[in-house]
Amino acid sequence: MVTTVFTNGRVLFPGLWGNFVPTMVVEDDHIMHIGWDRDQAVVRVQATASTVDLKNRMVLPGFIDSHVHLLNFGLSLQKLDLLPCKNIAEIRNAINSYAATHPSDPRILCRGWVQSVTDGNAFTTALDDLDPRPIYIEAMDLHSTWCNNAALKELEAHSKPDPPGGKIHRFQNGMPSGLFEEAAQFDIVWPFLDRITSMEKKVAAIDAAVSWYYLLCAEGDTFRYHMLSMARSRNIWSPCTGTVTVYKPQHSTSVRAGLALYKDEHRFLAIGYDFHSKHVTFNGLNQAESFSQSETQGVELQDFISFKIGYTDFFRMDKADWHDLATVDTAIMTDYDFTGPVIGIFAIGDDVAVEFGDFEVDAA
Repeated sequence: MVTTVFTNGRVLFPGLWGNFVPTMVVEDDHIMHIGWDRDQAVVRVQATASTVDLKNRMVLPGFIDSHVHLLNFGLSLQKLDLLPCKNIAEIRNAINSYAATHPSDPRILCRGWVQSVTDGNAFTTALDDLDPRPIYIEAMDLHSTWCNNAALKELEAHSKPDPPGGKIHRFQNGMPSGLFEEAAQFDIVWPFLDRITSMEKKVAAIDAAVSWYYLLCAEGDTFRYHMLSMARSRNIWSPCTGTVTVYKPQHSTSVRAGLALYKDEHRFLAIGYDFHSKHVTFNGLNQAESFSQSETQGVELQDFISFKIGYTDFFRMDKADWHDLATVDTAIMTDYDFTGPVIGIFAIGDDVAVEFGDFEVDAA
């Protein structure tokens, strides 16, 4: 493990101490601490760590816009997935097979096309002999769609100019060749498909998307990747309580599910029920403070179990009184960078859906 202490900088940290602090501790590729030179987490490693003088330079995080288009994602689950296809022949074979097994579909909708597997070529001539129905092949990056002539006809592409910021690709004679790019995708293809999609199908798509995320949560091997529902608590000194009910799965399972106060994989509190060992479990970790705590209590579950985190971790069954499982000093978990934790539900284990209910977070 390689530890590096960055000093004499301006590390972005919006919080109680202003917008910047001078010091950052990094272990391998993880930021372990942001704060001041005198902080215990800095003093503890300074003798053996390498030091980098930032010379008053500014350190900013990577700004990532993490989001999901829930309706589009749900609709994509109903499309033919071409991601496994490695060349044009495999794409054609996949569409042929799909068309044969979906004779009543008015259109053949595909997703996951990686442009490099067709050497950047996307012409109607490669699709027109496959099926008389309109064929829409959406690129993996969602920024373009490849169509056959039947699709071009219903899009009325022959009479449309290129929209600002987009392109309808054309043959040398000026006729559309089958590829809609950027704004041509967003302003022509998507609005058309949206208009012809029924409300019933859209509702079903959203339901499918939500169900997929529930299953993803159940399949997760670590809850840092599969936080399902979240609510931010700006800092740990503010009053903040989270509660959730976990219902017993219909089938025997090795899933562990519950509630967590989560900053990152190095700092969290998690209370949950292990359906295999039939124990309520608590795990707390803050590597920067060398804090680690685990508690278990055997519980025979009937129908459901409820959990609560309010700096003290509780559980209860059948709406009875709360049982105190573990208490953690607030000062152990908080730090200068604790500005974005979440209280969320998690499920870890095999491929079994877990039903949650009454998830609430009350934060100041």
